[in-house]
Amino acid sequence: MGGRRPDTVAADNTQLGTTVLCLFGVAWTLVLIPLSSASTTVSLAAMGMACLWAGTLLLACRRRDFTAAEAAEAATSELTPAQRQRVFVITNVAQAVVFSVAISICIATARVSWVPLVAAFVVGVHFVPLAWAFGEIAFRWAGAVLAVLGGSGLILVTVNTATPEVAVTITAVGSAITLLATATALLSRHGRRTLEERSHSSGS
Repeated sequence: MGGRRPDTVAADNTQLGTTVLCLFGVAWTLVLIPLSSASTTVSLAAMGMACLWAGTLLLACRRRDFTAAEAAEAATSELTPAQRQRVFVITNVAQAVVFSVAISICIATARVSWVPLVAAFVVGVHFVPLAWAFGEIAFRWAGAVLAVLGGSGLILVTVNTATPEVAVTITAVGSAITLLATATALLSRHGRRTLEERSHSSGS
């Protein structure tokens, strides 16, 4: 009694996931000004395009029906909603712990400019259990791309093939595009019907 319907919970999860991806997609462009090799003009342009992309997706979310997400999750995941929620919480707590330790190491070794590279790698890896739990192929691709961006950036900087600023530029732009593209994929896959269309079909 008092619990929400499974389809409502799934709809909330999908809409929340799309929103979070949009916000972090924009956030990645914020590191361009202080830590990248891009000029202020280019950085501001990237931020503007990311905000426009994210804003368009968030507006579209408000007019979409996400209740079909429950059926999609049930068909692609062997876990119950409660189990998926548990994996989500544990994964994000672990991500926060690992990231905190990594930041501390970067600061202690005077490698603050490496933080975005480490962040991309850690976030990419964190998508692996989420892709398994939610049966979402978009998370697999996002995880792979972010892990490659962050990992390759760290390798290139370590062997002095690229400066941290150049590596951060590539990683930040690539991560922003990846997260916003993933949000677009979620919206396209799970929010195909508008609320007006749903109301019309229910009333007919």
